[in-house]
Amino acid sequence: MDPPDFRVFSYSEAERERIRRTCMYAGASDLDLWFLLYHAERLKLDLLQRPAELRARKVTLGSENEEKSRLILAAPIESFRRIAQRTGKLERTSSPEFIHGEYGELAGCRITVYRSDWSHNRSTFVNLRDYDDALRHGGDLKKRFLADLAEANALKQAFPSELSAIYYDATDAIVDEAASEALYRHELDCS
Repeated sequence: MDPPDFRVFSYSEAERERIRRTCMYAGASDLDLWFLLYHAERLKLDLLQRPAELRARKVTLGSENEEKSRLILAAPIESFRRIAQRTGKLERTSSPEFIHGEYGELAGCRITVYRSDWSHNRSTFVNLRDYDDALRHGGDLKKRFLADLAEANALKQAFPSELSAIYYDATDAIVDEAASEALYRHELDCS
């Protein structure tokens, strides 16, 4: 296989290495870096000015007998919003609607996205049960995580061609790298 051609991007070699250090996982290949740069350019994200806007992560999928690694692109909720706004079709997103169980415990969150070219809206519900074991914090931080994840999922559904390759980066809310990987595996299974 030929090495990837980085001449298609406007980054110098020094800038590419800076992006590799700030946005890539340890041991990332040149092909992984090319993949990150391609999507950052396609989405008009400046990784030199905002290195946290898009990050490459490696996730292990499958069972112990049949493990496969997959490169995913993870972004904070602000990047999802920025990309959706650039389309000119995002009217607004609703405030989070937190759903509680029969005993008053937090059960999930619903967010609705409104597009100017749609006659209907797109709502997404995130069930806390799917993520509760991985979360580090409770209370307001848990609510923020659920709201951000629900909004990211709703925006992905509303803008699939722009956001389908990106996953919500919940690193701040997650206990550790193994739990973070479990979140991405769950998201990959749902997509």
